[in-house]
Amino acid sequence: MGRLKVLYIGGTGVISSACVRKSLELGHEVHVFNRGKRPAEFPGEVRQIQGDRKDAAGFRKAFGKETYDVVADFLAYDAADTETLLSTFEGRCGQIVVISSTSACQKPPASIWVTESTPLRNPFWKYSQGKIEVERVCMSAYLERGTPVTIVRPAYTYGLSMIPGPTGSNWNVAHRILQGKPMICPPQVVWTLTYNEDFAVGFCGLMGHPAAIGQPFQIAGDEAHTWEVILRTVGEALGRKVEIVGVTAEFVARFDAELAATWLGDKANSVLFDSTKIRRLVPAFQPEIRLHEGVRRCLEWCEVHPEFKIVDGKREALLDEIAAGWRRALDAAKVGQ
Repeated sequence: MGRLKVLYIGGTGVISSACVRKSLELGHEVHVFNRGKRPAEFPGEVRQIQGDRKDAAGFRKAFGKETYDVVADFLAYDAADTETLLSTFEGRCGQIVVISSTSACQKPPASIWVTESTPLRNPFWKYSQGKIEVERVCMSAYLERGTPVTIVRPAYTYGLSMIPGPTGSNWNVAHRILQGKPMICPPQVVWTLTYNEDFAVGFCGLMGHPAAIGQPFQIAGDEAHTWEVILRTVGEALGRKVEIVGVTAEFVARFDAELAATWLGDKANSVLFDSTKIRRLVPAFQPEIRLHEGVRRCLEWCEVHPEFKIVDGKREALLDEIAAGWRRALDAAKVGQ
């Protein structure tokens, strides 16, 4: 597609930072807009633009009269964010790529296989409902005004600062395993993981591609495991055995509504993603980083970044409470038999 002038709104998150690095590798001119509060090191020159994504007036002013080949928004979470994005860049760029989520797809799923044509419906999780609104605004703009939008739906995508787990993706996952604490997860749920560098290949391949305009694309790997296997893989990398406590989302809801919502609206549903559409446009998208390698990279990164090893005490207490409550429920059930 040649050298593109690309603006990333975000750019320092797990997914967006990998895409920035891939853009630089491809020789793009890269600009990044964010609050500047999360440091990021990139292997090349990046123009930093600081501002608050939620300040609509400030957002519009931040870019002056700049034009771009591609604007990629990783920070649009609702209809208002999306309207601000479109009103700022319509007529000033060749393609607007907006990040949605595969969690916006039908829940509970009617089929384990999810495609781009799977209906968008998630009555459980506010985050996913916001992404549905993002897609609605984008597609209306394309159909009514010809706005050159592309929608990208990541599945669970992790990278160096994320340790995959169903109750969060921070150091708490490793901490609990190292402490010998029980790990709670939805039982026997098949889950798909994608490493951020693999995702970036598919994402950057869509930029500047005429056939991507007006289309949604899900970008997900083809490696699927149960949550039990994922957690045991983390344990193996840490040299520890893992105690698994399989609990239902309904039981979790007794203790924490938000965690239960993320399970009911996403992580407690077995799903596999058909990648035919993205591979047709971007043949280079061939995920290579398997789970054991991705986890090893994450843990090695944590060893040289001790500032990441922060334990969320409140989350720890919650998980301890859920695990203990589940055991009490099992014991009570045995007594009643």
